[in-house]
Amino acid sequence: MTFDPKHTSSGLVLVNESSELLVNFVIVGRVSAYRLKCGPAGNHIVNGMSPLEKAKYQFHITHPSHSDLATDYQAGITNLETLQGQVATTNRGMNMILDDITEKMIRFVRNVFTLRDNAVPDSPHGQDIEGAPEMDQETTNWPIPDEFAPQYDSIKYNFQPAPLPVFYKGNLIEPTHTNTALDGSIAEIEFTVRHWKIQDHDTFQATAENNHPEAQYDSPQY
Repeated sequence: MTFDPKHTSSGLVLVNESSELLVNFVIVGRVSAYRLKCGPAGNHIVNGMSPLEKAKYQFHITHPSHSDLATDYQAGITNLETLQGQVATTNRGMNMILDDITEKMIRFVRNVFTLRDNAVPDSPHGQDIEGAPEMDQETTNWPIPDEFAPQYDSIKYNFQPAPLPVFYKGNLIEPTHTNTALDGSIAEIEFTVRHWKIQDHDTFQATAENNHPEAQYDSPQY
């Protein structure tokens, strides 16, 4: 199978060359504590340069200790490196596969907030109009940290939080517990790959999709 980049509103996404369908990859790995940012505000930081609505969930996986899973993980790394080589326009591919001290990790991200199809009125008068969009319970009850509450209140009418779909034994894990549940767990991740050419290097992004990560083999922390 060969892949081609296809233009989207968020960069180039990899599609199957013959069918032009978006390619979804699946890999199993152990979630690392390294820069694990999967709480209600993702990787957003106080006084950061990027606004809250641009926050992303972020996590990295390493090889599992189980021999069969470790073999499959290494094969996945090899396939992703081959894919990068097919698509890259320079000899520097960055941000998706990272060299750790002893092995290679894969970095995954996903947007914490999505743009609403229809903005919710931000005034009582607008909210009283018949048929006006209403604030959803997910947004109302989202456990945003106190230090980000003012920013959250300013964006929630146009953006809504999208929980990271992390499951343990079939149950969705609450956003405030996601980091704890993922840390050290074996997770199956479904993802797509995006690509950008930035000056003298290529950057790749593994975007975690809807059916991920499910700690179905082992979750020692939860």
